[in-house]
Amino acid sequence: MNVAATPEQITAAATSWLAVFTLLLVLGTAGLGVAAWRTYQITKTGLIGAKEDVDRQLAAVREQQRLSTEVQTARLRLATLSHLSELAEKISSFTAIADTYIQEQGTTVDDLASPNSSLRDAVWPLLTTYEHLALGVAVGAYDLGVTARLFGPQLLQDWDYYEPYINGLRRGTADYQAEPTVYEEFEWLVGQLRQSGTGGSTEPPPSNESDRGSG
Repeated sequence: MNVAATPEQITAAATSWLAVFTLLLVLGTAGLGVAAWRTYQITKTGLIGAKEDVDRQLAAVREQQRLSTEVQTARLRLATLSHLSELAEKISSFTAIADTYIQEQGTTVDDLASPNSSLRDAVWPLLTTYEHLALGVAVGAYDLGVTARLFGPQLLQDWDYYEPYINGLRRGTADYQAEPTVYEEFEWLVGQLRQSGTGGSTEPPPSNESDRGSG
């Protein structure tokens, strides 16, 4: 004869099954958690390794860029020094031409202040070269300090000597129309050298052609 289960027995059985199910669910969830944690660790390790690879590649690229920049800078400096060397040769040659004319003609300060065509032809190459040099410094092509070390004393001395000539051109003469801005870059460079104290010391401007020739 079958005996019907009491409500208490049914409740107890259900509670037991629920406990078993809950335990299985917890164990399953824990298993999934461990698997997920392992997957996370593997992924994290992979991402760290990939990041390190990218960092190494970026560092290599930056180093290449740095070296490339240094090479370009060195080439630019060499080119600049080469240009300055060429200018130095021109200045030496043009100075000789101007000095020879001044000595042969017995040019005085008054003559400089009233330039004629022959005087202008003699000194034009030298002063124009100074003008180009000064323009190069003004636009940043040539460094002021390097220019001062190479040409400073001569620039100041020649400006002092030729200033009456330049002022004569600016005022104008019977032969030439006034040129108010002639050799203004040269004048600017002389001002920069004197202001910065990088032009070196110079002797007073020569008073006659014999002083010029012996300077």
